[in-house]
Amino acid sequence: MNFIKIFITLFVMGFLLSCSGKKGDMTNTDTEGLTLLNSVQVDHFNVGLFTESGEVSTGENHIYIQVTKAK
Repeated sequence: MNFIKIFITLFVMGFLLSCSGKKGDMTNTDTEGLTLLNSVQVDHFNVGLFTESGEVSTGENHIYIQVTKAK
């Protein structure tokens, strides 16, 4: 029983202390140096496909997916 009280106390404290009202710098530089292949809007999200070369060829391709919230 003592374990449950400690667990609930730590959970509530962690929940209250982990949230902050500060809004940080939301500048996105993750796709810097990548070329956008295609972008679609699904529900309230934008999904973009990126590659380093700007094209998709036969064989191994490194494709990056970016999901952002639509404004």
